[in-house]
Amino acid sequence: MEIKADFVIVGSGAGGATVAKELSEQGKNVLILEKSEEPTLTKRIYRICDANIIYKIFGKLGVIDRNLLIWNRIGIGGTTTITSGNAVRSLEKELYSLGVNIEDELQELDQMLVRLFPQNLMGKGAKEIWDGANSLGFKFEPMPKFVDFKKCIGCNKCNDRCPTDAKWTALNFIERAKASGASLLKNVQVTEVITSQGNAVGVKALGSSGAISVRANVVVLAAGAIETAVILQRTGIVSAGRKFFCDPCYYVYGPKEDGSFDKESCAIINSEFLYKDGFTLINWIVQSEAGKGLPAVMIKIKDDPNGIVHSDGSIRKMLTYNDLRKLHKAVFMAKRILKKAGVDHRYIKTMTAGGFHPGGTAGIGDVVDQNQETEVKNLFVSDASVLPNSPGLPPMLTIMALSKRIAKRLVTMV
Repeated sequence: MEIKADFVIVGSGAGGATVAKELSEQGKNVLILEKSEEPTLTKRIYRICDANIIYKIFGKLGVIDRNLLIWNRIGIGGTTTITSGNAVRSLEKELYSLGVNIEDELQELDQMLVRLFPQNLMGKGAKEIWDGANSLGFKFEPMPKFVDFKKCIGCNKCNDRCPTDAKWTALNFIERAKASGASLLKNVQVTEVITSQGNAVGVKALGSSGAISVRANVVVLAAGAIETAVILQRTGIVSAGRKFFCDPCYYVYGPKEDGSFDKESCAIINSEFLYKDGFTLINWIVQSEAGKGLPAVMIKIKDDPNGIVHSDGSIRKMLTYNDLRKLHKAVFMAKRILKKAGVDHRYIKTMTAGGFHPGGTAGIGDVVDQNQETEVKNLFVSDASVLPNSPGLPPMLTIMALSKRIAKRLVTMV
C-alpha cells in the first residue's frame, strides 16, 4: 500500500501531536503514524552501576538498586497519558546557547495550558513537606501543571486516566489536528525513512495488513528518544543513539503517626539545587504493603548523557560516579525535609523509581541542527531526542515549545 501526504509525522506524543496540530490548522496535508492503538507501557531494565561504586558513595550496599527501569509508553498520546501533567520550564539556557530561542512558544503554551497547583487542592502531606523544607531554608514552589483546576477534584489520579478530563494530554491536540483534516493511522510501525539524493521523501512501515510506503515532502520523527534513534540509525544516520540520558528518579519516604496520605503527588517542586548540585526535589506518596499512603520526596537526577541506544532498541547505560554523588546529596536533603515534616527518621527508606525522561539521542548540535533537521534534508526530529542534555526536570513543556517553533518553519516549506 502506498500513501501520499505533504507531511508525515511519526509518533503522537507531546512533540508529534503539537506539530500535527500546528500544521493541520494551517491547512496542511498531515498524516500521523502511531505504532500502537492500545496503550502499551514498555519497561527496559539496565544495570546502572557496580556494587563497589555504590559502596564508595553510600557506605553500604543495598541503599539503592543496581538496576533501573526506563519507562516508555507507546500508543496514541504517548507518555503524556501517564505523566502527572507537570509543566515546568527546562533547558532554556542550554538551548539558547545553541541558538534556539523558545521563549515565545513557552509563553504561548503558558497562556493556553499551564496553571499553578492551587494550595486549596494540596493534601496534608504536601503542605507538611512544604513547611518542613521552608523551616530548613529550602524553597518549594507550587508545581506548574497541564491541568484545568476548575475541573480538578484532587483525586491524585494524574498518572492514570483523569476522571474529569482536567489534565491535558496529547490526545487533545491529536483530536484538534484530526478536526482540521489530519489523518491518523494506528498500529503502524515505521522501520526507516525513504531517501533520494540526500532528501527524505517518505517512510517505510509495517501495518496489520503488510508493508506500507508513505510518500511525503517532509518527515518528522517524534516517536520518542528510543524509537526515533532506532529509525535514524536504520536510515543511515550513525551518529544517532548516543548521549542517552533518562533523569533517574528515586523515592525517599517513611511513615507518619497521623494517618495515610492520598493527595500529595507532584503538587510542589524545589529546583534550587538543579544547576549547582544536579537534582530536583518533588513531593510524592508511596503506597506501603498495607496500602497506606506514605509521604515521600521524589528525587530527579540530572544524569550524565553517557548512554547508547543501539539499532535493535537495546540500551547501554551506566550511572557515573558524578551521578551517584548527586544522588547521595539529594537523599541526605530529602531525609532532612521528611524528618522536619514529622516522618519517623528511624524508618526512612530509599526506593528506585525508574528513568522517566529518556532523551538526548538526536541532540541539537550533534544529530540535528538549530532547526531540528538532520543531515538528510527534509527529515526533522521533534521529541525528547533533540534535548542537548538531561533536564533533571519534566521535559514535556520544552518538547512542546520546540515543536511549536519548528512547526512555524515547516508550514512555509510546503
